[in-house]
Amino acid sequence: MEKDEHEYLRVGMNFMALRSLGVVFISVLIASCATGYRPMPSEVYEDPNLVGYSELPSDLRSPEINLLFVTDRQWDTAGGGHYTHKRSRSKELGSMDLDLGQDWTWDELVDWTVSGDEDANLPEPEFIGVKRLVKFPNTPPVFTEGPNGELVPDREWQDRYLAAKSEMQDEVRRRLALAPVKEIVLSVHGIHTKLKSTVAALGLWWHLGGRQCVPLAYSWPAGKGGLLSFYAYDRESGEFTNFHLKQTLRLLAEMPEVEGIHILGHSRGTDVALTAVRELILVERAAGLNPRQSLKFKNLILLAADIDFEVVSQRFEAEGLWPAFDRVTVYATSKDYALSSAQSLFASEVRLGLLTPDAVPEYFKGARWAERNVDIVFYEGSFKGKAVSSHSYYLSPSVGADMILLVRGHKPGAEHGRPLEQVGDHMFIIRDDYLR
Repeated sequence: MEKDEHEYLRVGMNFMALRSLGVVFISVLIASCATGYRPMPSEVYEDPNLVGYSELPSDLRSPEINLLFVTDRQWDTAGGGHYTHKRSRSKELGSMDLDLGQDWTWDELVDWTVSGDEDANLPEPEFIGVKRLVKFPNTPPVFTEGPNGELVPDREWQDRYLAAKSEMQDEVRRRLALAPVKEIVLSVHGIHTKLKSTVAALGLWWHLGGRQCVPLAYSWPAGKGGLLSFYAYDRESGEFTNFHLKQTLRLLAEMPEVEGIHILGHSRGTDVALTAVRELILVERAAGLNPRQSLKFKNLILLAADIDFEVVSQRFEAEGLWPAFDRVTVYATSKDYALSSAQSLFASEVRLGLLTPDAVPEYFKGARWAERNVDIVFYEGSFKGKAVSSHSYYLSPSVGADMILLVRGHKPGAEHGRPLEQVGDHMFIIRDDYLR
């Protein structure tokens, strides 16, 4: 018996070691991504409803852009001038200055943008600086119990929160006044991602899309170092940030000036986003409200989703939460090697981001409500060696262009301006020759 126990422990320890190495491998793959986009197909700029680059307000016509972010990362108190991977009980609104051109004029940047030449190179974006704009009070607040058993936040905490909320809304309102489209595009990154990289990726995509909406990067405490622990740390940080992300989404939805909110999640950021919106939707429904109206959700875009398909089906589809959005779009590819490793490690039947037309379960295909609004787009491109990893194919001009058209309100189909190849009900294929 003692020998069997020792053998069990030895095998268990070997398994844990292999599992840890697997986690490191997956984390490296998932964290790998390119630093920038390439020009989109020129057809993207032929949209008659698009406000052209030359028609943008003067404050938006510059190679230097200033983007908003919300984060609950800790600030480097040692004077490093940046946010760390550590978790903060307080979220902050900040802004980052980024130079897309580096010695390019505005006209030169626009010429590159609309060229449609996917071999054209953009200079490496230059980070100019970070500003801390609004600091919210620490959470959780101190509660007292009201006469009917309700929880009432401490008055001082409530006053501080309302003041910070007003400051953030004023900053968003100022940017909405400049934007041709009065909507927010909020991005949520995956594991092992730095604040700078997520702001840069969103800023480049926003520029290539014509600078129409107001971009807002939501950056949770990811990117811890270490060989064995950082994947686990980042996953739990995704759970830690849930309250702050819900706070942010509700704050935006309450603004009369905000006409819609698009949520874009990548990798583990899809799970972070799904968890937050799920809880918000359930609260709205419990209050007798229509969440599509009260929360102002437009598009939910799930890119390279590092989440089990069966989990999604039970936590979202089973509770009928998809109709809370105008449209839900899943981008997937069988060539995502990071997700393939994660699928094996976690014994997942299939990761959402690894779906293929044949792998979509029949029960999902047969699920129907009045106006089905869930689409799956399968990327079958080659990545073309343009510094695009299999987990960051959203950087390809074809996928980036389709996302831009999606946010502008175009449904799938050539008749709607999105000439995807239909392979099933609400299932489409996109290749590198999209719009070319």
